[in-house]
Amino acid sequence: MRDPPYFPVGSACGQTAELLTQDLERRRLARRRGRLVHFGLRYKVFACTMYHGMMFAGGRGNLDDLLTRLWRPGAHVLAAVSGGADSVALLLLLHERSQLGEIRLSAAHFEHGIRGQESLRDMHFVMDLCKRLQVPLSVGNEDVPELAAAQRMGLEQAAREARHRFLQEEMQRLGADCIALAHHKDDQAETVLMHLLRGAGADGACGMRARQGALVRPLLGASKQQLLDYLEERHQNYVLDGTNLLPNGPRNQLRLSAMPLLKQIYPGAEDALCRFARISQDQIDLLDRLAWDWLESHMAQLPMGRLIAYAAQRDLSGCGGRAMPFRADLAGSDRSAGLADAGAERALVSQALHGLYPGVGYDQIERLTALYFDQNGLLSIAGGVLAKCSGRGIYLLDEAANPPMQSELKDGAKLGDYATFSMQDAPALPIRDDPYRDALNKSALQGAVIRTRREGDRFQMLGAPGDRLLSDVLIDRKVDEPVRDWLPLVAIKDRILWIPGIGIAEQAKITPDCEATMLIYDGIRLI
Repeated sequence: MRDPPYFPVGSACGQTAELLTQDLERRRLARRRGRLVHFGLRYKVFACTMYHGMMFAGGRGNLDDLLTRLWRPGAHVLAAVSGGADSVALLLLLHERSQLGEIRLSAAHFEHGIRGQESLRDMHFVMDLCKRLQVPLSVGNEDVPELAAAQRMGLEQAAREARHRFLQEEMQRLGADCIALAHHKDDQAETVLMHLLRGAGADGACGMRARQGALVRPLLGASKQQLLDYLEERHQNYVLDGTNLLPNGPRNQLRLSAMPLLKQIYPGAEDALCRFARISQDQIDLLDRLAWDWLESHMAQLPMGRLIAYAAQRDLSGCGGRAMPFRADLAGSDRSAGLADAGAERALVSQALHGLYPGVGYDQIERLTALYFDQNGLLSIAGGVLAKCSGRGIYLLDEAANPPMQSELKDGAKLGDYATFSMQDAPALPIRDDPYRDALNKSALQGAVIRTRREGDRFQMLGAPGDRLLSDVLIDRKVDEPVRDWLPLVAIKDRILWIPGIGIAEQAKITPDCEATMLIYDGIRLI
């Protein structure tokens, strides 16, 4: 069987022609030795299932199952088409689905300006192909080398970000439901191997997912050779970027040198790596669910950031959280069980933190996890977040957040967006069952405001012999340092009359013959 016609691109590189020749010869020899699988049907299509191995096989039934699982029937799919074999195969497969009325199909091509005239050749090839198939095409371009220089990033990273930005913009403009990418089994195996060699954790072992937000990868179960065979059966040509055959980067070196050697030593290495990725995805999905359940019971959203409670201090009922026991609490005296539970707890906390800050690197998440268990210290992490340990837990503070200033004390008054006060006349009787409601002397509240603390504030607790600096009172009451500047206070000048959650001042106490006002605090409880 003859080779499919090529549209060779990239011949400006000195070694490209030789490498292309070697690649063609390798494929011819492989056929003679019976190593390549060919299918008898001219219009054979391939499919993978997301949940049962994602092994690629011929037959339209499997393809129907695949498309149903990745997007809803009738969805508008935007196919990213570079002009290479993978994306051309994807376009043809999706075009068949669109011809049957199962999906609406559009295509998008991004011309990055990296390879000069050869990039333009790719663009014109895609334009001609889409015109022949009558598939609507969007074309974007950008001077990626200039962009990379301006933003001081690598050329590949700049091209990837520019292409992704273009695809997202086109999806929004067209009202498409998803973006279809042409990554296949070989790409998945290389990605997993690269992540492992870089020291990635379990998340890196997951590789690429068949569906990730708006991105879908219908070909993850198909090998590169199966796609080439499909194109040959269709007599469909494609462009070839010769730079992909040059050993000038980690992925190309893996593809050209390491993977062929691995497959000699371990036949089926690609399948094994993809299976490992699929198993890792299932395990990470389970761990993610457990981590989010754990966060629901251990994390409180505060006006200055987040609080994640320590295991021994996990009562967040005042902040809207709820308690959940750790397995480590139930381990008993069996030291080995305790150690195993401690390891599971650490993995849970690490995954929860990674979920909160997905853009933060592995090393910082590890340091943040260690900080949580050490219960001491602070750490600045990417995105303007300061992690600080305190009495109840680890505070993840927004470094750009500032406490609100003050508001007039009146019924319905607000302090920032986290504190609301209400007022009503009440009997001159103390309220003992709720520290966030108190009866105060009405005359003492004339001219009072609600605000956060200021330097020099003083407070004389009801029944205390004299006043003290507010800062000393808060330390004695073990109020965590990160929340002290955010506490809502009722004050006149530098005299604090009421601290919700702590109590009233001697100056605002009620007497049998006074008029009383009941103040009610309704908001996030910081103490």
